[in-house]
Amino acid sequence: MNRPRSVFRFRPCLAAILAAAACRCVGAADPPPAPVETGLRAGAAAVNITPPLGEPIVGGFHPYPATHVHDELHARCLVLDDGSTRIALVVCDLLGIHRSVSDEARRLIAAETGIPPEHVLISATHTHSATTALGGTGDERFKPTLDQLTPYQSFVVRRIADGVRRAVNLLRPAELAVGTVDVPEHVFNRRWFMRPGTMPENPFGSADDLVKMNPPAGSPNLDRPAGPTDPTISIIAVREPDGRPISVYAAYSLHYVGGVGPGHVSADYFAIVCDELARLSGGDRADPPFVALLANGTSGDINNINFRTPRPAQPPYVQMRAVATDVAAKIHGALPGLAYARSVPLAARYRELELGARHPTDKEAAWSAKTLETPTADDAKKSLSEIYAERVRALAKQPPTVAVPLQVLKIGPARIGAMPCEVFCEIGLDFRRRSGGSPGFLVSIAHGYMGYLPTPRQHDLGGYETWPGTNRLERDASDKMLAALVEMCGELNPVGGAPSPAESLARLEVDPGLRVELVAAEPDVVDPVALAFDEHGRMWVAEMRDYPTGPADGGPPLSRIKVLEDRDGDGRYEHATLFAEGLSFANGLQPWRGGVIVTCAGRVAWLADTDGDGRADRDDTLFTGFAEQNSQLRANHPTLGIDGLVYVANGLRGGEVVAADLRWRRDDGARLDERPAPLDIRGRDFRFDPRCLGGDVAARATGTYATVTGHGQFGLTFDDFGTRFICSNRNPCVQVMLEEHDLVRNPALALAGAVQDAAPAGEQSRIHPLSAAWTTSNLHAGQFTAACGVRIERGDALPESYRGDAFTCDPTGNLVHRSRLEQAGVAYASAPDEPGAAPREFLASPSDWFRPVGLATGPDGCLYVADMCRAVIEHPDFMPDELKARPDLRHGDDRGRIWRVVPADAARRAAPPRLAERTSADLVAVLDPDWEPAAARAGAAVVRPRRHVFSGGEVHVQFPDLPAAARRGLVAQRVNSSDDLVAVLLAADALRGALTGIALDLLMPYVPYARQDRRMVAGDPLSIRVLADLVNACGFGTVLVLDPHSDVTAAVIDRCHTLPVHDHVAAALDHCGATRVVIPDAGATKRVHGMLKALGDRGAGVATVQATKTRDLANRGRITGMQLEAGGDVAGETCLIVDDICDGGRTFLELSKLLRGHGAAAVFLYVTHGIFSHGLEPLLACPDAEGRLDGVFTTDSIRTRPPTPGLVEFAT
Repeated sequence: MNRPRSVFRFRPCLAAILAAAACRCVGAADPPPAPVETGLRAGAAAVNITPPLGEPIVGGFHPYPATHVHDELHARCLVLDDGSTRIALVVCDLLGIHRSVSDEARRLIAAETGIPPEHVLISATHTHSATTALGGTGDERFKPTLDQLTPYQSFVVRRIADGVRRAVNLLRPAELAVGTVDVPEHVFNRRWFMRPGTMPENPFGSADDLVKMNPPAGSPNLDRPAGPTDPTISIIAVREPDGRPISVYAAYSLHYVGGVGPGHVSADYFAIVCDELARLSGGDRADPPFVALLANGTSGDINNINFRTPRPAQPPYVQMRAVATDVAAKIHGALPGLAYARSVPLAARYRELELGARHPTDKEAAWSAKTLETPTADDAKKSLSEIYAERVRALAKQPPTVAVPLQVLKIGPARIGAMPCEVFCEIGLDFRRRSGGSPGFLVSIAHGYMGYLPTPRQHDLGGYETWPGTNRLERDASDKMLAALVEMCGELNPVGGAPSPAESLARLEVDPGLRVELVAAEPDVVDPVALAFDEHGRMWVAEMRDYPTGPADGGPPLSRIKVLEDRDGDGRYEHATLFAEGLSFANGLQPWRGGVIVTCAGRVAWLADTDGDGRADRDDTLFTGFAEQNSQLRANHPTLGIDGLVYVANGLRGGEVVAADLRWRRDDGARLDERPAPLDIRGRDFRFDPRCLGGDVAARATGTYATVTGHGQFGLTFDDFGTRFICSNRNPCVQVMLEEHDLVRNPALALAGAVQDAAPAGEQSRIHPLSAAWTTSNLHAGQFTAACGVRIERGDALPESYRGDAFTCDPTGNLVHRSRLEQAGVAYASAPDEPGAAPREFLASPSDWFRPVGLATGPDGCLYVADMCRAVIEHPDFMPDELKARPDLRHGDDRGRIWRVVPADAARRAAPPRLAERTSADLVAVLDPDWEPAAARAGAAVVRPRRHVFSGGEVHVQFPDLPAAARRGLVAQRVNSSDDLVAVLLAADALRGALTGIALDLLMPYVPYARQDRRMVAGDPLSIRVLADLVNACGFGTVLVLDPHSDVTAAVIDRCHTLPVHDHVAAALDHCGATRVVIPDAGATKRVHGMLKALGDRGAGVATVQATKTRDLANRGRITGMQLEAGGDVAGETCLIVDDICDGGRTFLELSKLLRGHGAAAVFLYVTHGIFSHGLEPLLACPDAEGRLDGVFTTDSIRTRPPTPGLVEFAT
C-alpha cells in the first residue's frame, strides 16, 4: 500500500499535553512499588494513540486522509507478575507496526520497568481504518530495520511504554483463568477455488492462480473454500481475589469487519469488543478501570463475508457492532465457568529465526520494470499492476535473509505464540495442537510486519496473499517458523510422567465429525499392543510388558493376556480378567473356541481355559522356530481369514518353523507332507488351519500349515473380499496381489514380486505429526518410520466414506494415518488429498506419550486403538550409542490406554449381538463381512456354492462343503438376471435336499420384474406375479427385500419383509447438504414421505417438492412431459431427487433441467437400485449443463461398482 511520505506534526496544545503526561510517567511522582506479595499480581491500562486528523488512513491500496475520529485508537496493556517473572502484553489499534517500533518500545519498557524485552509481546489488531506505524514509503516498510522513526512511530513507542508503566503501577493481587469459547458464525475463509475457466486475471497479467481472494459473494462460479476457519476464541481472564475484574486478554481469528464512514478513524470491532466486555463486567465504572485486550489470532485468510449467502449492504458500523457485541457476549458468558488460580507460573522464550527473504524472479523483475516505464504521477490513480510493480521493485532491495522475531509466552497452562505476519488460520490450528498449551494460540502481526504467511501448500495455490510484495518470505517460512515455536514451547513445557487418561484424551485430535472415547486404561490394561473381540463381545488384549529388552537377568517373562468386558453397557470395559501371564513378548492374538491363539517370542501357542474359571490352564505350543532377535521383528498378528485359516505376519526376520506334533501337515500347494520338517519362512508370511484345536485334540482332524505371500513386519488385515494387507516401518499399506500356493503350481513362472504398495511408501510417504517427532534419520522427517498395526476399516459406525480405507499407526509420530483406498482393477492405491484440504492426520496428539500400535474394529462397528503410552517407543538397537542406556527407556511401563473412535454426534449404540448365543440363521442375518471370523469361531456354517452355466444355457448350482446339520439358513443373492433367479431356486432345492429339516430365508435386495406390476396394454403379463409364484413355491420363511418398486411386491410375495433405507437417504442428505427433497412422480410420494417420517427431526427439517409426469399410455407409458407442482420453490436451494430405481436416467436428467430452470443451485440423485444401463457418465457428465447431476447416491443392491467420481455407494 504505497502512499506519499507524511510528516507527523503535533498541534501545539496536544504536544504540550503529551509532553506533560510523559514527564509524569518518568518523574519522581511515580507511586512507590507495591509490597512483595506471594502469588500472582496483575495490572492493566489503556493509552490513547489516535493520530491527528489529516493523517492517511491505510488498509486499502490507495490511502486517504482522516477527516473524522469515530472512536479513539488505543494501546491496551496487561502486566502479569508471578513473584519471579514479569511479562507484558500490548495490543495496539493499528494496521501494523514496524519491528523497529517494537524493538524501541521494548527497549524503553526494559529501561523504565525492568521487564526484559523478550518478556514483552506487542501486536497490532490490523484495523483497516487507522493509520500505521509501519513507516513511510513502501521501500522503507520493506526494510528489516529503520534508521530513524517517523514522528508518529516515536509517539506510539512513547505511549506503549507509558501504558506498560501505568499497568506496572497498578499491579495488585490477582488470580487468573484460561479457557476457550467457539464462535463460528462470524468467520469465513476468504480464499476460494473457482469453477474452471472463471479465474480472473491477476495484476501480473495472468490467470494462473488456483484460488481467488474475496471472490464476488454469491457468484455461481464459486467452487469451495481453499482452507478451514478457526472458530475458537482463546481467553485469559484476570481478576482480583475478591472477584473484581482486572482484564481479559483474548484472541480471535477474524481479520476485521470494516464498514466505516468515509474518512473515519476507527479501531474496528476489536475496540467495541473491549468496551462491551468492560460494560458487561461493570469494569467501566471501576477504579482502576477494567481493560480488555482483543488480539488478532491467525486470520490471514479469514474475514466476515459469507460468500455463499451474501448479506445486504448495511449502514456504517452496523455489522461491526453486531459482530462485536456477539463476540463480547460469548466471551463474557464463558468467564463464569473458568477455574481461577493464584499460583500461575510465567515464562517466556524469544528467538530471531534467520529466513530467506523473497526476491523477485527474473520474469517478475522484467515485468515490474516494463510496467513502471511510464508511471502514474498521482498515487491515488495508480493501477493495481503499478502498485505491485513497485512492490516487486522493493522486494529486490531486501537482503538475502531476514531475522524474524518469534516469541512464546507461558501463562499458567496457556501458551501464546507470536509471529510478525498475517498468519493463515491453518498455521494457528497446527500451533494449537502442537504447542502443549491448554489453550495454545498464536497472535499475528507481533513485533513487526513481514507480510502474509501462507502454508507452503497455500503458497502454491496462488492468490493475493501469495503475490510478491504481499508475501515477503520464502515459500517454506511457515513450516520453519512453526517448528521453531513448537520447539520453544517444548522448552517451556515441564518434563514429567505420563499424562492421565483425561489429559491424554483432551489432547487427541481426530477428524472433524468424529470424537474419541476412553475404553480402558491402567491398571486394567498395561502396554497393550494388540486387541481382538470374540463372539461374546469381549475384548482380548495382548500386553507386551517385556518391551523393549525383556525382564532383568533371570526374571520371568512379563507379557500377559487380558480379557476385558463392558458388563454395564456404558461403553467402558470396566471388568478385566487376567487370562494368562508369564508369556515372553506376546505381540498378537486371535480368540478361538474359548481360548486364544497367541504369537510369542519364537512360537505360536493356543491358550485354553478347560475348567471354566476364566484363566488359561492349558498352554499348547503349535509351532516353533520363528526368529527371536529384536523384539520389533518377530512373528505377530495371528488373524483369522474368511477362508477359516489363521495368517501370521513374518516380522521380517523369518525363521525355520517346526510343527509341534504330527497333528500338523505341511501344505506345499502341490502335495501334503506329513513330515514335520522345518519350513523356511524367510521373506514370506505364514498360515495354518486351526480347526484341529478345541476339545480333545487327539480326536480331531489334522491341520495344515504353509508359507504365503508377504513379508509383513507388524500388522496384518483383510478387506471385505478377503484381500490381505500387511505393513512395515516404511510401507504403511502393502497389498498381497497373488498367493504363493497359486503361484507354485506353475514352476516356470517368474515374478518380480506378488505384493504392491497400496499407499505411498518410503520417501514418498507423508505424515503430519502434531508432536516434535524424533526419527533415527533427518532424511525421514515427515515420513513413515514406524508404520504398524495396519487395519482396513470394515465397521459400520463411522461414516460410509471411511469404509474400506486403510488405517496405519506410527507411534514415533504419535498418530494414526488414514489412506483413502481406491480400486483400479484388482489393485488398490491411495487417493490424494482433496485439493485445498489442509494436511492432517486421522488421529494424532502433540504428546509424545501417545503411542498407537494396534487397531481393531469392535462389535459396535467402531474403530479401537491400542495405545502403549510409553515415553520411549523406539528400540535401543536402532538408537545412537549414546542413547542406548537412556534412563527413561521403560518410563510408562505401568501405563496403557485403549481408545474408541466414534461419530461426534453418536449416541451410545445398542449392545452388539452375542453371536455365540444365536442360531445359524441369526448369525447370517446380522453378519457384516467383519463378523465372518466371529461366526467361524462360533461354529456357524458360511457356505458358498459353485455355479456355472452349461453349454445349452442351463444354470447349475452345487454346494461342495456343507455342515452335517443346520436348523436354519439364509440364501443371499443379488438377483440381477433370470440366471440369478434360477440359481436361487436351485440353491433352495440343493440345501433342502442335503440338510433335512432346514428352514430357509431369502435375502433378495433388488426384486426383478417389480416394475411390471400392472398390465399397461392388452397382452402384457403381470410379471411380478409370475416371479412371486416361483419364489413362493420355495417356501421361504421370510423374504427380505430392499425398497421394492410398489406395494404390489409385498402383496404377492409370501412373508415378504421390506428392509428400511431411510438411513441411506439421511446419509445422502448430509453428504450433499440438500435443503429440498424432490419427489419425481406421484408413484414415489408415499415412499419418500415414509422415508422422511422415519428420519424423525432430520426428515422433518427438509422441505419436499412434488414433480409430476405426463405419460403416453398408448406408447407403453412413455414420458412426454414434467412439471413442478405449485409451491415447489427451489431457487437457490440444493435438491436431492429420491426414487427407487434408475435405469437409463433420462427422466432424472430432464427433471434436473427443470429444477435448474427454476433456479436450483445444485441437483443430486438418490436411487436405491442403480441399474444405470447407459453407465454413469451420461448422468454426471451430461453435455447439457442444465441437465447434469452434481452427484449420485445408490446402494450395491445391483452390483458393487468401482469408485467413480460423483458416485457414493452404500452397502446393503
